[in-house]
Amino acid sequence: MKTILLTAAALLAALHVQASLIASDNAGNAPYGDGWGVPDNGGTGFLPWENISNANDPTGFGGGYLSTGNASVDIGTGVGNAAFGIFGNGGGTGQATRPFNGDLAVNQMFSIDMDNLGIDPFATVGISLRNSSGQDRFEFYFVGGEANYTINAGSIANTGVGYTTAGLDLAFTLTGTDSYSFTINGGSPFTGTLKGTGGSGIDRVRLFNANGGPDVFFNNLSINAVPEPASGALLGLGLMIFAALRRR
Repeated sequence: MKTILLTAAALLAALHVQASLIASDNAGNAPYGDGWGVPDNGGTGFLPWENISNANDPTGFGGGYLSTGNASVDIGTGVGNAAFGIFGNGGGTGQATRPFNGDLAVNQMFSIDMDNLGIDPFATVGISLRNSSGQDRFEFYFVGGEANYTINAGSIANTGVGYTTAGLDLAFTLTGTDSYSFTINGGSPFTGTLKGTGGSGIDRVRLFNANGGPDVFFNNLSINAVPEPASGALLGLGLMIFAALRRR
């Protein structure tokens, strides 16, 4: 009986983990072996990259490229330490957009790693989560010369998280049609209401470097399903029953 219960619990845990992952990609995947450009589509569950600007950007000098061999990057993948790099100089804005395969659903989480080096004064580097019309619904960024990173979801919020070149693990969860929870390096969540057109959804992420000078890097994009409280309680109940039976 104990063997059967143990096997059942292991299968339940495995199914729970497998069901949580919806999409994932990183800069070490095969499509980026010859560089990063449109319409590369590494990993699984995302749509191909769009709008990767380059050095011919008419607004200045900004673009995206595959970074390899840069020891200063703390979020790289594999032997080559690969990451997606965005640069912006001389008034230029470098950017790249990754569409999701449909709108982010309630209780789904989008996560990404970000690693900025030095940032020129008054420049801005970060991410924005957008709807299908290209309207920003949530932004996370750093402005050169300020002390802390910023959230903009209709109102400006100082995160209290200070500038760092050590890399950041960012996780955005859609908790309702127009509400969110956001964590930085697994810390206490920031919560609020999304800006933009209510109910318009989020179906893409934009990476950007607006005149930030030195590069900002991104990697390890993923979308996961966050278990609803009832699902979590059911799993916990099953584990408690299993523990009780073991004691008996």
